Amino acid sequence: ANCKSCTASACTACKSGYALKNGTCAACSSLFTNCSTCSASKCNSCKSGYAVVNGSCYACSNFNSRCASCTSSGCSSCSSGYVLSNGSCRKCSSMFNGCLTCSTSSCYSCESGFTTVSSSSPLYEYYKGECLPCVSLYSSGCIRCNSHDCTACDTGYKLDVGMGYEGYYNYCEPDTSPWW
Repeated sequence: ANCKSCTASACTACKSGYALKNGTCAACSSLFTNCSTCSASKCNSCKSGYAVVNGSCYACSNFNSRCASCTSSGCSSCSSGYVLSNGSCRKCSSMFNGCLTCSTSSCYSCESGFTTVSSSSPLYEYYKGECLPCVSLYSSGCIRCNSHDCTACDTGYKLDVGMGYEGYYNYCEPDTSPWW
């Protein structure tokens, strides 16, 4: 069934993903673990997450535990939240404070509790592209924010509205309302 061409008594060529072995077509995955295409003697290409190394499939995670794709020479891309730097996968937050996704040269998005400074802020030129803790930008008690204001406060704080350099903004202030 997996024979591409044959004689009256044997298969002479196999469909893709199979290799000729003793006159029959054997699945590459049964000849070589995680193999997609092969010959009878070696694997030519592997399933996603693996690379051909010396005719066999080698897990990308063997190059680096956060390696998402690889070639025979090493890791070529990393899992989300990590970036390939000098052949290894580094966590974005270890390269840029509070960073969730990045390239080797800049941060694209911030972790929860961090934000970038708005481009209309006087602080923008100084902090451009950096993730800053919400608590240091807006007020103590601020646990979630965007580039314009605080969006959530910690227990014991409540959102309030203030006036600042960009107009009105939300910030956190101690919640002194009675508990009853």
